[in-house]
Amino acid sequence: MRTLLLLLFLPLFGFGQGSQNDLSSGQVIQDSIPGTSIILKDGNILFKKVYTSNLEKEALSEKLGTLVSIMKGFKINNEIYQTNDQIVGRLFRHKFNVNKYDISSLSASSILYSPFNAVVIVQIKDFKYQVIISNIGIGEDGADSLKHRPTNDTMLETFMTEKKGSKLKARKGYVKLAQTLNQEFADLFDLRKSNLAADF
Repeated sequence: MRTLLLLLFLPLFGFGQGSQNDLSSGQVIQDSIPGTSIILKDGNILFKKVYTSNLEKEALSEKLGTLVSIMKGFKINNEIYQTNDQIVGRLFRHKFNVNKYDISSLSASSILYSPFNAVVIVQIKDFKYQVIISNIGIGEDGADSLKHRPTNDTMLETFMTEKKGSKLKARKGYVKLAQTLNQEFADLFDLRKSNLAADF
């Protein structure tokens, strides 16, 4: 009888375990920094965060469209058809306001003085939206292109991963760096912290 019960419930336990690490593409998260939206997936560092709203999809899509249109350094990818479901673009030469953060104890803090380039996908549903920032590159110069990341960028993984790119660095200075990146990206796409908050 116990064996029968175990066989009945085993698939449920397996499903519960798998769903924690599943992303929309079915790929598994290799590593993450607790308390942040910074994850390592297939050797690539991503920022992936879900925001809630009291707006339905159409109004939320319009509001997010306005946000990115006034965001300095954000370029819509006009080669991809934009819909009410998603906005695809690129952060181009995004500069951190380093005075906003205490960067004295960060490892590799010098990268925050350099411009960031990244691919951004904003997925929109009723009452929520998800921001995914990937291909995060740091460089002095960048090509003004949405199809390709700037060729002279140094990818964020160079600074923040170890063991051949399979793990995020967990030393205190690197965790603080991840927390700083997380805060910057989270605030950048948070409608509640934007100039549009009154209508949100």
